[in-house]
Amino acid sequence: MPLIAHAFEQNVTHDPPRRNFDVPYARYLKVHYKGLTVLPGDEADGCEPDISPFEIALQSWQTFNLAYDETHDTAWLAERDHVESLALPYEPRMSST
Repeated sequence: MPLIAHAFEQNVTHDPPRRNFDVPYARYLKVHYKGLTVLPGDEADGCEPDISPFEIALQSWQTFNLAYDETHDTAWLAERDHVESLALPYEPRMSST
């Protein structure tokens, strides 16, 4: 949601970013990535193909960056860097189709 809202505000409404919008999403993602040493598997969203963990990591990285931009709390940069460290060695699996 933060990425969609920011793109909409930036490109359509030209409103400034919503205050206190990104941090709750970043807090959820912080819980999601806590203690992980590798990216989790694909995530089903009801559509094919499943969402790759690399795509989720990219969106998470961007969300942590938005939380940092909103708060200037460097802890969000640490979360962002943790996700990046998980994503860099990730080897995508080939589609069966």
